[in-house]
Formats: sequence, structure tokens, C-alpha cells
Amino acid sequence: MSELVEFSYIDFPVKSLSNSNRQTTISRPIIPLTILYHNRFVQYQALLDTGADYNVFHADIATYLGINLTKGKSIKISGIGGDSIKGYKHSLEIKVGKNRIATSIIFSKQIPNNAIAVLGNQGFFDHFKVAFDYSTKTVSLH
Repeated sequence: MSELVEFSYIDFPVKSLSNSNRQTTISRPIIPLTILYHNRFVQYQALLDTGADYNVFHADIATYLGINLTKGKSIKISGIGGDSIKGYKHSLEIKVGKNRIATSIIFSKQIPNNAIAVLGNQGFFDHFKVAFDYSTKTVSLH
């Protein structure tokens, strides 16, 4: 049985146009989690992305956990721009609140260093009932 957990959105300042000095704020559902692999773990944050098919993280996390990156299943994934990146799918566990689930993560060296890790449909949303409430800027997981 899973435990209900709730998180507040995180606000990010963004420029309204690339050549403008004006900024606005965007709130995003980014949650803390722990990634567990054998006897190692890392605490991290990831964006809940209903448009993402998979959980996708930078390869540095795999290295930190002692995962041999290229031993995973090779997979190509693409985003809204259509360009694809190569990643490697690995099985491990994540912990959100007190909820611990077996899942898979695609790790890639081709993700920009400033990109946010994402939690997607296969491997995250299929384990939880998720409720987004933008009016209160909270997300609940059960």
C-alpha cells in the first residue's frame, strides 16, 4: 500500500524573450526522490512530466551509483524537437516519501548539463495516482 505524499511546485525565473531583460516566473512540479542501486543511493530532484514516455536522467547519476552505463539496453528517445538522443535503460529502485518502487531509468550522456531529470509514464506514473493542483501549486502522489 502506498503512502500519500504531497509536494509544492518550485518556482523558476525565466526570461520572457531571449533578448529581453524582463523575467517571469514559471512553477513546475519538481519532486525530491532517492535513487537506489545495490548498496548505493543518491538523493535527487526530477520533473513530473506527463508528456515523457520514460524516466530520463543524466549519465552522471549512473556513474555515481556504480552502474556500468553501456551494459543497459540501448534505446533512442526523442523530444518535442524531434532530435533523438541515445540512452541506456537500467532497472533499479526509487523512493518517493516512504514509497519504494522497482522501476527503470534511461541514463544518457547527451542530456545537457543544465537539463532537469524527468519522471515519465512508463516507470513512474504507472505506479502512482497523481493529482496536479496548479491553483495551490501542489502535486499529490498516492
